[in-house]
Amino acid sequence: MYFLSWKSHEVNTFLYQKIVENKVFLGSTDTVLGLMSAATPQGRARLNSIKRRDDKPYIILIDSMNELELFVDRAVQDRLLPFLEQIWPGPISVIMPAKSGIASFMWEMSKKSHFVCPIMQGF
Repeated sequence: MYFLSWKSHEVNTFLYQKIVENKVFLGSTDTVLGLMSAATPQGRARLNSIKRRDDKPYIILIDSMNELELFVDRAVQDRLLPFLEQIWPGPISVIMPAKSGIASFMWEMSKKSHFVCPIMQGF
């Protein structure tokens, strides 16, 4: 077993390649180890196959609050911005309504997505 650091350029390059290939890997965030993959239908299918489930949401890791615009409507972001600025980056996950038109594999049955903006250099 190898311990890889998010701070390493070589590790980030390696993990980026795995994400592009829709591979699943074990990684850490601020709080726990978890299985990770690309936010694609193929990545979700691989995670579901390994975990033997398809009815629960996955947390979407984002690099900064700016990435929320890809997943959450601007009005929701603006309303939550003061709160998010207090907790992110950090280990707290936030559940928000999914942006209209976002692919269904990105949200659960309630049409909400789970996000965390971890404290990770180079993420």
